[in-house]
Amino acid sequence: MKPKIFVSSTYYDMKYIRENIEKLLFDLGFDSILFESGDVTFEHDEPLESSCYKEVRNSNMLILIVGGRYGAESTTMGLDEYSRKYEKYYTSITKNEFLAARERGIPIYAFIESNVLTEYETFKKNRDLYYNLEQENKFKKITFAYVDNVNVFEFISDLYLAGLPIFRFSRYEDIENQFKSQISGLLYLYLDSLVNRKTDSKVSESVDNMKNLIERMEKMVQKVGEKVLENDQEVLATIEREQKKSIIDFCIIKMANKITTIEGNDNDESAWLGLSEILIKEYFLKKEQSEYHQKKYAKEVLLKYKSLQEDVKKGAEEFLSRYKIKLFSIDFMAMEEMSKEIVEFSKSNPDNYEYVIKKFATELRNNWFPF
Repeated sequence: MKPKIFVSSTYYDMKYIRENIEKLLFDLGFDSILFESGDVTFEHDEPLESSCYKEVRNSNMLILIVGGRYGAESTTMGLDEYSRKYEKYYTSITKNEFLAARERGIPIYAFIESNVLTEYETFKKNRDLYYNLEQENKFKKITFAYVDNVNVFEFISDLYLAGLPIFRFSRYEDIENQFKSQISGLLYLYLDSLVNRKTDSKVSESVDNMKNLIERMEKMVQKVGEKVLENDQEVLATIEREQKKSIIDFCIIKMANKITTIEGNDNDESAWLGLSEILIKEYFLKKEQSEYHQKKYAKEVLLKYKSLQEDVKKGAEEFLSRYKIKLFSIDFMAMEEMSKEIVEFSKSNPDNYEYVIKKFATELRNNWFPF
């Protein structure tokens, strides 16, 4: 059985790229899914694009190519209030294919044209100014050098927010080399998982048992604390802190599993301590103090929240580059629930903060792979 890989992009500007990717997938022994090659079965009573989304959900991987064109508007998505007010903001078919892949949970590899990605960095730094001027009608239209629609930039922002591996390309060969490297890495992870599967199962079971034990210990301390310890608050506080640290260790392990680093050398402890501090201090603690939690659904706050994630990811990548280590993937959304316990523990006193930084650094190192 061959893996099915869906190739998503706008068509006319990426025709040459799509043709070469189709050949590459054939040479590697994969089944490629491209609508222009007749790989999509179109249903007569459904919109054409709906058939593409079904094929995405039936695929094992999505290759997403982003260039300067945003693409045609999806006819399956109703316009929200914001879109009705500003007609040029809409969801494209390509973006919907990405959303279908995210919903399905399949691997997504995003390749963005180099000039577009460079222009995106400029837009990101001036995003608030752009929208403020637009709302005040200070200009009728602004044009960009490499994209035909501001939605391209917002789409890229969504890709970063999703924590996807994103690669820059200037020519097709860049895509081919990166994709081959990623496939090799996936094979390595799969083979490694066969060896570690039994061990991981035992570790998971041990963690669950530990949580149950802690709960029983808490009840025990509450019942006999006054009698056995004669209400010694210092001793009780020490026991409570050690119990709390066990929960924190559990959360840190789970959170670190959402971050993968590759290449370089893992021997320098300062690389992992630095990455740990960037994520804890510059993201989780800073986000906790932001207005995001008070105005969760305000558009301007969501934009700032997305920008914070992008800035932290870029800062982490630049920091790790000193050690020739690459940040392969980071899933901010998946870390949210685990981070709450860690943030509260870190804020309580400096010793707790230092403990979290060191423990998180150790687990980040454990999620490094040499390929």
